[in-house]
Amino acid sequence: MIRRITLELAFPGESGWTDISNLVRTWDIDEAAFSSEKRSAVDKFSCTLKFDAAILTKLRAADARIWIRVKNALDASALFFGVIEPSVSNETSDHVGDIALEAVDNSWRLDEKVTISRQLPALVTDPGFKLWDAVDPEHSIAHVMLTDAGYTAAEIGSSISVAYTIQSFRAIKEESTYRDLLDVLFMEYGYVIHPDASGVLNLVLWKSTAPAIELGPNDLSTVIPFKFENRADYRDCAKVTWSELEILHNVLVYRENLPVDSDGTFTGEAIAAGDYFPKDSDIEDVFQGYVQNWLDKPYLARETRLANKDLTLVATSGAVVEFEADSGVVIDTSVFESHKAKIRFKNESAETKSIRIFEIYADALIRKKIATEKALPLGTEKNAREYASQYIFTKVSAQALATALAEDVHAEEQYYFGSNQLLALGARIKLIEARNGTSVYAVLTRRKRSSSKAVIEYEAIQLLTIESISIHSEMQTLSSIWPVATPQDIAVALSDTSKVFYTEPIGPYSIGDLWVSDGALYQSTSNRNAGEYVSGDWLWCIRSNMTVVIESTNGDKFKPGQSATTTLIGRAFKNGLEITNDLPDSAFKWIKKSFFPTSEDAVWNAAHQTGYRTVEVTTDSIYARATYTLEISE
Repeated sequence: MIRRITLELAFPGESGWTDISNLVRTWDIDEAAFSSEKRSAVDKFSCTLKFDAAILTKLRAADARIWIRVKNALDASALFFGVIEPSVSNETSDHVGDIALEAVDNSWRLDEKVTISRQLPALVTDPGFKLWDAVDPEHSIAHVMLTDAGYTAAEIGSSISVAYTIQSFRAIKEESTYRDLLDVLFMEYGYVIHPDASGVLNLVLWKSTAPAIELGPNDLSTVIPFKFENRADYRDCAKVTWSELEILHNVLVYRENLPVDSDGTFTGEAIAAGDYFPKDSDIEDVFQGYVQNWLDKPYLARETRLANKDLTLVATSGAVVEFEADSGVVIDTSVFESHKAKIRFKNESAETKSIRIFEIYADALIRKKIATEKALPLGTEKNAREYASQYIFTKVSAQALATALAEDVHAEEQYYFGSNQLLALGARIKLIEARNGTSVYAVLTRRKRSSSKAVIEYEAIQLLTIESISIHSEMQTLSSIWPVATPQDIAVALSDTSKVFYTEPIGPYSIGDLWVSDGALYQSTSNRNAGEYVSGDWLWCIRSNMTVVIESTNGDKFKPGQSATTTLIGRAFKNGLEITNDLPDSAFKWIKKSFFPTSEDAVWNAAHQTGYRTVEVTTDSIYARATYTLEISE
């Protein structure tokens, strides 16, 4: 038991520490190794102080965080280090009440938003960064990110070395907190970030493999009853999805949607003398967002029936601009980031000029293959714990995580007990309590110390190591990765997709094309040239599954600069007969996918998930090219 503590505060604007140990009435320290989701948790210190007018005045006047450090008065060993938010409470009635303080540990900076955008490594062709490498902090993700968050070298653990190499890590300014980013990264490799009692940030294994500390009946306190609870997790296995990456060199990542004539000639966009392009880029930041989802030519060309939705951009480097414009049009500003650029052109001439082509090329790191690793302790897969990884790019790491998650699924018990022994958070222990038949391995997840209790309270979760776990691997070998195609490529690919005729089908038409006539669906069995038609080519398309076609009232092509509107009408067929009118409005779900994806797609899709039999499309609602699909639910 800790009989007396030393409590010191460092107030804003003061260089030294103020010792207020003589004011302490009661205190509590509540420490947690990690949450149930294997994410970092925040340690807390609370205390009550005897009333002191001078200290209360300083606490009330504080306009920034107050540093706090707590030590064992007996041996000066550290117990807690953190900050107090600039707030304090005190009650006064017929007498002046105690002062209540609450503090959080030194991980508080992790809850700030990311202040600097990072891509590690900067070049997609460079080797990856280590997870945590005190020997080479410049190539350590932990050191780079923690330094960005405001931690000094002395506050980052120097005895830790985690050799895992991460091929790509990305942080975007203001998009998330440091804790959110690092929690996911460390969790996927079995770690959780946690500060020690001196405020130094270290890592704790959420599945410890260290030799177990045995706690028998003589080590467990009778003051606090030994208790266990069943967590009742009904999942029987774990499934981890991961990505294999590939580098593409000098590929097109952005193309400006500039006017094109009907014959495919780029006519360009006019820039007035002294003006800028893009429009208004001189008064606001205008970014060029790179293509996130790559054109899947095998799907467009009907070489595969399944669209590959996983060709996503991970990182870029070495970006260059290629453009074609009249003399006098020059690049005025160029800033490149991982997934976007800020390029601004200026017309430095004295007369109106045009820019016809504007493209950005770069080395791109993309997800080439999507794979899954399943860990099946019971050999069954009835209810899997599914996890989609963000930073796992090797099969070995994916299998390790799947195994750890599967073992955690079956570790269903949680324990509460007291002991006089000081045990480290994250420590692996063996609990033995013969009276209720307990003899288990566990990992310590929580520790509570208090001035009011003679023993330390602990919480632990069962720690299983299953000797034989069946691992099932599935790799989705995707079609060839294709960079963004030219407009000519797109035209060729789209011309190969199935056509749908609503009047008598006069050629050209191809095998697989569809014809809707009098509420029935027919499919072509032959290829015919322009002007040809043979009625015997068309057979009743008797499919037990649903067939969906989309009819457009005004064609499927808009000319640049031309204002136009069309209505898309969804029609559903089953067993060759139309059932559209038999379906409720709620069965219709429309999906829009832009060739150059924009944030507006998600908004549009969310608004059209149900209830629309038809949708209206205008020129202004399409950026470059958009594909509309319709899903029918019966």
